[in-house]
Amino acid sequence: MEIYRPTKLELIRLTIKGNCQDTEYLNLINTTHAEVVEYVIKTFSGYMVKCSKFRTTIDIRYCIGGDNLNSQRVTLYGIKPFEVMKVLNFNLAE
Repeated sequence: MEIYRPTKLELIRLTIKGNCQDTEYLNLINTTHAEVVEYVIKTFSGYMVKCSKFRTTIDIRYCIGGDNLNSQRVTLYGIKPFEVMKVLNFNLAE
């Protein structure tokens, strides 16, 4: 007989927030923090030019269990959180 010791899940948590909009969340596994940051910048580089349009912030956090370790913030302009989620879900579903 053994004592059950749950393993801490290692994941990258994306929190996608906009101005007065609902916050969207996406958890990614089997990747690294650096890969996700690079992917987000590559995918959304066209929305990273600062302007007076709607602003969305993506917080990219490396987590083990409930502990947040590395964190990076990317700000996008002219795209809403639900649109970011649509792009990510479409691209990552393949």
